[in-house]
Amino acid sequence: MGKEQSKTKQFCSPLSLTEGGQVSTIAESDGDVSKLPVLSLSGVVLVPGQTLPLHLFQPNQVTLIQRLADNGEVFGIVTERFVSASDGHVKSAIGTTVEITSVEEDRQASSLKVKGLGSRRFQVLRSDRQIDGTVVATVRYLADRELSSPLQNIMLSCQKRSLLDSFSEHSNITNRVEKTRKVNRFSAADFTPWPAWVYKQYDTRSVMTHIKKELATCNDTLNDVSDSKQPLEYSFWLMANLPMDDQLKLSLLSINTTIQRLRCELAVVKSCSVLFCKDCGLFIADKKDVFSMAREGPLGMYVNPGGYIHEMITVYKADGLKTAGGPSTENTWFQGFAWTVVQCKYCMAHIGWKFTALSRGLVPQKFWGVCRSAILPGIRKGIPFETDITI
Repeated sequence: MGKEQSKTKQFCSPLSLTEGGQVSTIAESDGDVSKLPVLSLSGVVLVPGQTLPLHLFQPNQVTLIQRLADNGEVFGIVTERFVSASDGHVKSAIGTTVEITSVEEDRQASSLKVKGLGSRRFQVLRSDRQIDGTVVATVRYLADRELSSPLQNIMLSCQKRSLLDSFSEHSNITNRVEKTRKVNRFSAADFTPWPAWVYKQYDTRSVMTHIKKELATCNDTLNDVSDSKQPLEYSFWLMANLPMDDQLKLSLLSINTTIQRLRCELAVVKSCSVLFCKDCGLFIADKKDVFSMAREGPLGMYVNPGGYIHEMITVYKADGLKTAGGPSTENTWFQGFAWTVVQCKYCMAHIGWKFTALSRGLVPQKFWGVCRSAILPGIRKGIPFETDITI
């Protein structure tokens, strides 16, 4: 496409992290109520820190995003999902604001390609549709509460100084774990009615360490991607990259404490071992075959030329699939790879794509991209995520 037909605008990195790992880009205080233009997307649950690609065609949406980008303003994303024939489609009450990072205008097609970054969680209090079709919602921004250790007031001052040095922001997670082996952070439990293991269940660092051990049993490269993340940022990274359905992701997005969200994610990591076809239950992939093809992690959002967003997880191997049609490089999401549509062998449902390398120097030579909406994780039934996980 010629330069006279398209125009790209880049915006400086909008995402900033506070010392505690809090994703924060807007000046308003947490809990503040304000009005926000909102877009609803089917099958997309945006998480703070996650990249969102959009390809917009509707004139009112194109005009809206152009104005927001020019003024450095944000918009919100909420999930729209089909409930039943009687209830139809329902929009979620929890959403995430989007900071616009780049805009590419295609004047010939009268469309707009947008990239944004999830920033802050919010709750929709009410929404109104304007005369041009734009939905403006009254929202309340949600805070993530960092709970202090219940042993904090019992610890000796020398223990507190050792822990502060161990968890310095200048050291990564691995180094912190090595340092804290010399410091028993739970020795103060001897002065309480409860043993130390009880307090570990709600200790952020202990839960993070246990999650990393579980991920290492799948693929050690997953920890390499997330090793330097702070607890809050790490909880959002897990939410964005674990293969969960919309309802579970929305439940996690509504949780306002980091430790509780991490405990729920630990339950998912421990319970999920396989991926099945959502329609017929046929085995598709094992968790050991999951890997990160993108810098952000194994699961990412990709938009096709028609504007439909696919959340896709990449795996080295996949079973129970058959190809439909031949390979193509047109509009490929991975440079140097051709894609082929793949379907479930049993029910013929669209599962995703097989990607094959165009040259021998590329690694891997082939992999599969599986749509999150087309699969169900193998999670054991009857496990209350909040209480049944012991570390």
